[in-house]
Amino acid sequence: MSAGLVVSVIVCFVAFALSLVIGPRIWRNKWDYAWDPAGGGAMWRGFVRITPIGGPVLGMTGLVAVIHWLGDGRQTASFAVASVIWVAMLVVVGTIVLFNRPKWMVAPHLRRQPGAVGEWLGRG
Repeated sequence: MSAGLVVSVIVCFVAFALSLVIGPRIWRNKWDYAWDPAGGGAMWRGFVRITPIGGPVLGMTGLVAVIHWLGDGRQTASFAVASVIWVAMLVVVGTIVLFNRPKWMVAPHLRRQPGAVGEWLGRG
């Protein structure tokens, strides 16, 4: 395993571990941070909406990398299954950023936001 891959996997797993602590606080709107800074932009608000689920996505990214490395770069069944789950997670993250859907995966206090596409089209 190359040094760059090791660092990437460590960063992914640390981000996942932090999300286990920070994610619930964000979900309950108990995180003391300016979530909508002046001039923040549509994509920033989208990033804020995916923050509680971003940790699991990064954890899955690290897991896919480790599975790929353990399989010596071959297309194993476990790698294929993990990759499909990972791609599905990326699609969900993208729809949350762009359309704020599915609502049940967005923190309750952020569900009324229109999504980046809605903001760009002036529906905000």
